[in-house]
Amino acid sequence: MKYFDFVSVGIFIFAFIIAIHIYELQDENEELKSIIESQKTLLDTQRKYIKEVQYIFDQLPANNAPNIFYYREKHPPVYKDPL
Repeated sequence: MKYFDFVSVGIFIFAFIIAIHIYELQDENEELKSIIESQKTLLDTQRKYIKEVQYIFDQLPANNAPNIFYYREKHPPVYKDPL
């Protein structure tokens, strides 16, 4: 009987250690979820900023100029004389 008592106590201790480990993993999981949420909000802010900067650059007159790399030998511009 003593052998079975030691085995049952060992199984109980092992189950208790596993329960503590699972509880700690849940805490770490909650921390990771909060980190992910903060990173998502930061990413959304960065996306808004990039869109605003892109809008500003689209409004600049130099950005609306013809692309010189497009008008190489394949597609020459219609007006070639100097201004």
